[in-house]
Amino acid sequence: ATAYMGVSAYAAREEIDINLSGYVVIFLHDFYDSPHVWPDLLFDDFWSWATFTIEFLINHNIKFVIKPHPNQRAESKLDCEKLEKMYPDVEIISDKVSNKNLVDSGIACGVTVYGTVAHELAYLGVPSICCAQHPHHTFSFCRTAANVSEYEDLLKTYLQSPLPKKELSKQSLQFYKSEITCGDY
Repeated sequence: ATAYMGVSAYAAREEIDINLSGYVVIFLHDFYDSPHVWPDLLFDDFWSWATFTIEFLINHNIKFVIKPHPNQRAESKLDCEKLEKMYPDVEIISDKVSNKNLVDSGIACGVTVYGTVAHELAYLGVPSICCAQHPHHTFSFCRTAANVSEYEDLLKTYLQSPLPKKELSKQSLQFYKSEITCGDY
């Protein structure tokens, strides 16, 4: 499902050296990669989504880290550096840390606009929050906000999983199977 990516998010190239038990991970998108490819994006672009989410989590004392997209363009890397300067107390982990390592470290939830990381995390038993339509919006493993107020509520209640871990994984496999089946036509 992620064959388009030049670098796998699961190719463990770096270890994480901080305890992420109970943390939210903001999975950044490449800032220049089609923010409106899926309808109903609650923000103007990925930058406004990222800064809104960072500030909301800071203001609500929710523990989080940021993970840049593993296949981002050079321009997007510059924007990550800009985020680092804007939010010097926020931990931005390497894009070379695998998502499996993040899950193994105990993360509580992933946040993305519409990324494939939502079904990847579900397979590994971790829920996610999205804020636009996405390929898996008909499944329950990802909580998707319909407006900014609902997005805020979902962020506040990030510890509430929509399903038990086994069901998250099962639905992720159902999603993946449906993607393969639809791709055969």
